[in-house]
Amino acid sequence: MNKLSFIWLVLLLAAYGCHFQKGNNSSVITPTDSSTRPGSDRDQHGCIASAGYTWSQIKKECIRIWEAGDRFTAYGDNTDSTLAAYLVTTSDVISAEVFLPGQKGSILLNTTNGSTDQKTMMRIYQSQDSSTYVIFFPSPSRYVLYVDKKPMFACPHPLK
Repeated sequence: MNKLSFIWLVLLLAAYGCHFQKGNNSSVITPTDSSTRPGSDRDQHGCIASAGYTWSQIKKECIRIWEAGDRFTAYGDNTDSTLAAYLVTTSDVISAEVFLPGQKGSILLNTTNGSTDQKTMMRIYQSQDSSTYVIFFPSPSRYVLYVDKKPMFACPHPLK
């Protein structure tokens, strides 16, 4: 008798649950405006951030920095190995821009022909205020990205 009562109780609760679902649809959420739809987070350039796109000033298009740029990993004064910076260059390699972690937008860099104070290094790109720049070290062969004049990120040679 105890088993039969339990079965009836389960059937009664199941029937009540089905009736409750049919009668009340207030728990169903439907998007009513475009701000809740996937891909609706376009910036002023039309780049969809949720899809990984950001505006490139030098390419004049939306890019995914990890696809279009060279990955620079933690180096020197930067002890956080989870962070990476990306360097994107123009096809003629005259200009570049660097995307730093936690920073909105990018820093524009221009090529330089001047060498640094040591003959074994060559400054390749630098920002207008000279606080951010990339230096190529031939031995070991790598590029080092300086931020606020401190070595923060490195990338093995050659770049893309």
